[in-house]
Amino acid sequence: MPVAPNGYPLRSAKQPTSYYEILNKLYRQLNQGEGEQSLEWEPVDVAVAERVEQELDRALENRSIRFTFDAFTKTLRLVIMVTDIHECHIPWLSFSFGELRANGLLTIPEFRSVSIHGCTRFTGFLGQYTSSRKEPDAHIIPLTLDMPTVVVESGWSESRAQLHRDRNLWLIGGRGVVNVVIVIKWVKNRSNQVKGDIELFDLDPQGAVRSLQQEVIFPEPPPNIANAQQIRLTRGQIFGSSLPPGQNTAQILPIELSELRYQVIAALRRMGLTPAS
Repeated sequence: MPVAPNGYPLRSAKQPTSYYEILNKLYRQLNQGEGEQSLEWEPVDVAVAERVEQELDRALENRSIRFTFDAFTKTLRLVIMVTDIHECHIPWLSFSFGELRANGLLTIPEFRSVSIHGCTRFTGFLGQYTSSRKEPDAHIIPLTLDMPTVVVESGWSESRAQLHRDRNLWLIGGRGVVNVVIVIKWVKNRSNQVKGDIELFDLDPQGAVRSLQQEVIFPEPPPNIANAQQIRLTRGQIFGSSLPPGQNTAQILPIELSELRYQVIAALRRMGLTPAS
């Protein structure tokens, strides 16, 4: 059997990754404590992914780890030692929904009927994504549903390609419940400045993934542009099948991008970084 320079056997590209190979690398990286990292293995069998999931829940329940298993691509990804920037979406969305309520765009019953959360683990995906498991960075879920209608996936250590695979999992495997995936990508340069952009995706009538909107977060655009930037979600996208009959599904419920910038600037300061300019 071929061996690597370190003396360990080389694993065939088609040989499934073992449970112990995953756990050994995970604990080694956690012990090194080098900050946020995206660890990915492929191919991984469903049974192995489930064992890793159980181990995380048993032994590492207090660690900040994002769990993704994509059964279609047989890819297991663990984002470990998640940075502050991954937590900005929840206060952003929570504040924005409060503003929608204060401005009369949401009634009190409507405001109370949706919940905003972080890394809840979801199962029950359909089709080619059956047996997948996914923890979004943030999500909006009506209280009467068991799958979110709007999902946020953010990439710091993750690549844009990885984020797009997550997007496909949610939109294609999300049982027709997930209406919109918001993808945010952050990139740090050698000067410790951070660029960022945000993009909204849904499925077109033929079931293909399409881009609905794209905005630059940093470098911040000129004030006349930045002050007008909004994420334009509709009432139908947010409430999905929980929307009472007779409601205007196309009504825009705008979410200001300026509030996300406010939250991210504070997170970057804690991380010793600055927004790109």
